[in-house]
Amino acid sequence: MNVIFHLSESERFDHCYANIINLIKLQSDVETIELLVNGEAINLLRRGNNDRIAKLIPSVHVVACNNAMIAHQISEEDLVEGVNVVPAGVYELVKKQNEGYAYIKP
Repeated sequence: MNVIFHLSESERFDHCYANIINLIKLQSDVETIELLVNGEAINLLRRGNNDRIAKLIPSVHVVACNNAMIAHQISEEDLVEGVNVVPAGVYELVKKQNEGYAYIKP
């Protein structure tokens, strides 16, 4: 089983983080956990803005939407180490759901 979490609102991060941690604790049959961040929540991926993001890596594949990065003037160098960039968050969600990932938007 594979899961993709979608975070687009910063105020939802605490809930999202708790969901991910709970899933990690119980993940006997979960192969991949991905966290896609877009919208204004992209600012959480800036170095120094959220230490808990770094704690998720490498257990969770954290990806940033390039379109959101452009909109918020964030470069790849600004991101927490280990965060990957995808061209468009919406495409990443469609692709992962097509691959059978469970979609969770806390």
